[in-house]
Amino acid sequence: MSNLLISILALSFLQIFVHGQDDYCFGKDTERLQTRHFTSKTAYQIIKGTHIEKEYLVPGCKPKKMWILHRHGTRLPTTKTIKAAPRLDILRDEIVKNYRVRRTRPDTNALCQEDLIFLGMWKWNNSITVDQEEYLTSQGYEDLKGTAKTYQRYYGDILTKNYNNTYYKFRHTNTQRTTESFKAFVEGLFGQNNNVQPEPIPEQDLLLRPYDYCESWRAHDYSSESYKFKHSAIWNKTTADISKRLGFQYSLESMDVELMWDMCRYEQAWHVDRTSVWCSVSKI
Repeated sequence: MSNLLISILALSFLQIFVHGQDDYCFGKDTERLQTRHFTSKTAYQIIKGTHIEKEYLVPGCKPKKMWILHRHGTRLPTTKTIKAAPRLDILRDEIVKNYRVRRTRPDTNALCQEDLIFLGMWKWNNSITVDQEEYLTSQGYEDLKGTAKTYQRYYGDILTKNYNNTYYKFRHTNTQRTTESFKAFVEGLFGQNNNVQPEPIPEQDLLLRPYDYCESWRAHDYSSESYKFKHSAIWNKTTADISKRLGFQYSLESMDVELMWDMCRYEQAWHVDRTSVWCSVSKI
């Protein structure tokens, strides 16, 4: 009887060990750097590369003048996403229940224990409210400041550290994220205590916001291709695969999958030193 018990315990331990060996932990993946694959939501600090001099320096050429058209730094979500974000707390609890209570963990491609633990600890930051929609984040500020310093390092002859309003001209659009991005950029160039004043924002900004005044742009339906994709077989399969991986016995609504993916992208840009738990959840 005791030998049988030992054998059963040994077999159980072996099964746990094998499961542990097979489980893929997103946060420990060193080969597929998913944090670089989030288009405009990717932090500049991550995407800028390691051989910048090859992109900026041309042998035999000496720069004389510079124009920079720069996007703002990483920001907070839109009102729609902020309002929907508390839904993630519910999804978090349901996923954990699927694994620990309902026992609907899939046999393959399941969340590893480490990812599941970190997911269970996640909470939406309720201090992010709709009145802060699309505000620049602290990481976004640091990104722009660092970018300015990088430009100055390679083009020090042009981007001198002494500011004057005839040599330098700065412009930004009339939003909080671009205003703060401008402040971060000039801080990177001239230090914190600078007296840089941007050019006045024109009533019709044809340079930085030309799409606001282009009738053909405004009339075009840019959602048509997105609609087709979200009603395609590959989208339905992806949604089903993610749902199964999270232990659901049915396919989640598209809006839930998109919300998890959006939070993955936002958090990965906000905190470049760690992997968002929602990236491990929405990864296939």
